[in-house]
Amino acid sequence: MRDGVSTGEKDTADLDALAADNRLIRRVRWQLVAWSGVTTLLVLVVLGAALYLIAQVAFLWRSTGRIFRRRTLGAAVLIALIPAALNLSAVAALAIVSTVCSLVVAYEAIRHREHRSQIRHPELTG
Repeated sequence: MRDGVSTGEKDTADLDALAADNRLIRRVRWQLVAWSGVTTLLVLVVLGAALYLIAQVAFLWRSTGRIFRRRTLGAAVLIALIPAALNLSAVAALAIVSTVCSLVVAYEAIRHREHRSQIRHPELTG
Protein backbone atom coordinates (compact mmCIF):
# COMPACT_ATOMS: atom_id res chain seq x y z
CA MET A 1 0.00 0.00 0.00
CA ARG A 2 1.63 3.16 -1.19
CA ASP A 3 0.35 6.58 -0.22
CA GLY A 4 -2.71 5.07 1.54
CA VAL A 5 -4.08 3.53 -1.64
CA SER A 6 -4.82 -0.19 -1.47
CA THR A 7 -3.49 -2.21 -4.36
CA GLY A 8 -5.85 -5.13 -3.62
CA GLU A 9 -3.04 -7.40 -2.52
CA LYS A 10 -3.18 -8.97 0.93
CA ASP A 11 -0.10 -9.38 3.02
CA THR A 12 0.77 -12.61 4.84
CA ALA A 13 -0.58 -11.37 8.18
CA ASP A 14 -4.03 -10.84 6.65
CA LEU A 15 -3.93 -14.25 4.97
CA ASP A 16 -2.90 -15.93 8.23
CA ALA A 17 -5.69 -14.17 10.11
CA LEU A 18 -8.27 -15.25 7.51
CA ALA A 19 -7.05 -18.83 7.64
CA ALA A 20 -7.27 -18.85 11.44
CA ASP A 21 -10.79 -17.39 11.29
CA ASN A 22 -11.86 -20.03 8.76
CA ARG A 23 -10.49 -22.83 10.95
CA LEU A 24 -12.33 -21.42 13.98
CA ILE A 25 -15.60 -21.14 12.06
CA ARG A 26 -15.30 -24.72 10.74
CA ARG A 27 -14.52 -26.07 14.21
CA VAL A 28 -17.41 -24.22 15.87
CA ARG A 29 -19.79 -25.27 13.11
CA TRP A 30 -18.73 -28.92 13.51
CA GLN A 31 -19.20 -28.73 17.28
CA LEU A 32 -22.69 -27.25 16.88
CA VAL A 33 -23.70 -29.94 14.39
CA ALA A 34 -22.32 -32.70 16.62
CA TRP A 35 -24.02 -31.27 19.73
CA SER A 36 -27.38 -30.86 18.03
CA GLY A 37 -27.14 -34.36 16.56
CA VAL A 38 -26.39 -35.94 19.94
CA THR A 39 -29.13 -33.89 21.58
CA THR A 40 -31.64 -34.99 18.96
CA LEU A 41 -30.66 -38.64 19.40
CA LEU A 42 -30.99 -38.40 23.18
CA VAL A 43 -34.45 -36.90 22.93
CA LEU A 44 -35.46 -39.55 20.39
CA VAL A 45 -34.21 -42.40 22.58
CA VAL A 46 -36.06 -41.11 25.64
CA LEU A 47 -39.23 -40.34 23.70
CA GLY A 48 -39.03 -43.67 21.87
CA ALA A 49 -38.96 -45.62 25.13
CA ALA A 50 -41.78 -43.48 26.54
CA LEU A 51 -43.84 -43.94 23.38
CA TYR A 52 -43.31 -47.70 23.56
CA LEU A 53 -44.64 -47.79 27.13
CA ILE A 54 -47.58 -45.54 26.22
CA ALA A 55 -48.42 -47.76 23.23
CA GLN A 56 -48.40 -50.82 25.49
CA VAL A 57 -50.71 -49.08 27.95
CA ALA A 58 -53.06 -48.04 25.13
CA PHE A 59 -53.13 -51.54 23.63
CA LEU A 60 -53.75 -53.21 26.99
CA TRP A 61 -56.42 -50.64 27.89
CA ARG A 62 -58.14 -51.34 24.57
CA SER A 63 -57.97 -55.11 24.98
CA THR A 64 -58.55 -55.48 28.73
CA GLY A 65 -60.20 -52.24 29.77
CA ARG A 66 -57.61 -51.66 32.50
CA ILE A 67 -54.89 -49.04 32.74
CA PHE A 68 -51.51 -50.37 33.78
CA ARG A 69 -50.23 -47.78 36.23
CA ARG A 70 -46.59 -48.85 36.39
CA ARG A 71 -46.08 -48.57 32.64
CA THR A 72 -47.88 -45.24 32.61
CA LEU A 73 -45.71 -44.06 35.48
CA GLY A 74 -42.58 -45.27 33.67
CA ALA A 75 -43.55 -43.31 30.55
CA ALA A 76 -44.24 -40.20 32.63
CA VAL A 77 -40.88 -40.52 34.36
CA LEU A 78 -39.11 -40.84 31.02
CA ILE A 79 -40.85 -37.77 29.62
CA ALA A 80 -40.04 -35.83 32.79
CA LEU A 81 -36.37 -36.82 32.49
CA ILE A 82 -35.87 -35.27 29.05
CA PRO A 83 -34.44 -31.99 30.43
CA ALA A 84 -32.10 -33.93 32.71
CA ALA A 85 -31.00 -36.15 29.83
CA LEU A 86 -30.01 -33.09 27.83
CA ASN A 87 -27.64 -31.99 30.58
CA LEU A 88 -26.02 -35.40 31.05
CA SER A 89 -23.69 -37.35 28.85
CA ALA A 90 -25.17 -39.72 26.31
CA VAL A 91 -24.10 -42.79 28.28
CA ALA A 92 -25.68 -41.47 31.48
CA ALA A 93 -28.94 -40.66 29.68
CA LEU A 94 -29.01 -44.12 28.14
CA ALA A 95 -28.37 -45.62 31.57
CA ILE A 96 -31.33 -43.69 32.98
CA VAL A 97 -33.63 -44.89 30.19
CA SER A 98 -32.57 -48.50 30.63
CA THR A 99 -32.89 -48.26 34.41
CA VAL A 100 -36.46 -46.94 34.21
CA CYS A 101 -37.47 -49.60 31.68
CA SER A 102 -35.76 -52.33 33.71
CA LEU A 103 -37.55 -51.22 36.88
CA VAL A 104 -40.92 -51.39 35.12
CA VAL A 105 -40.17 -54.89 33.81
CA ALA A 106 -38.77 -56.08 37.15
CA TYR A 107 -41.81 -54.81 39.05
CA GLU A 108 -44.22 -56.55 36.72
CA ALA A 109 -42.19 -59.77 36.70
CA ILE A 110 -42.10 -59.93 40.50
CA ARG A 111 -45.61 -58.64 41.17
CA HIS A 112 -47.42 -60.93 38.70
CA ARG A 113 -45.25 -64.04 39.02
CA GLU A 114 -47.98 -66.39 40.21
CA HIS A 115 -50.55 -65.27 37.65
CA ARG A 116 -48.06 -65.67 34.81
CA SER A 117 -47.16 -69.15 36.03
CA GLN A 118 -50.84 -70.16 36.04
CA ILE A 119 -51.28 -68.97 32.48
CA ARG A 120 -48.10 -70.56 31.12
CA HIS A 121 -48.36 -73.86 32.98
CA PRO A 122 -52.02 -74.65 33.71
CA GLU A 123 -51.24 -78.33 34.25
CA LEU A 124 -49.11 -77.50 37.33
CA THR A 125 -51.85 -75.60 39.12
CA GLY A 126 -54.58 -77.55 40.76
